[in-house]
Amino acid sequence: MGYFYIAVALLAILSGGPLLVVPQHTTQGVIFGGRILLVIAALLAIRRLDRTVKRVGVSE
Repeated sequence: MGYFYIAVALLAILSGGPLLVVPQHTTQGVIFGGRILLVIAALLAIRRLDRTVKRVGVSE
């Protein structure tokens, strides 16, 4: 599960970092792209959690 936190932190840094260097009129696109990446990461985390719960439930 630690890898997920590292991946989310990298996504946040990579989507927030360009805000410091891109022109003002393009920041909305960077923010929107970052939000999309974070939603994808959340969906993948939910899917992984579901698989883990099913695996633990089957083994009991």
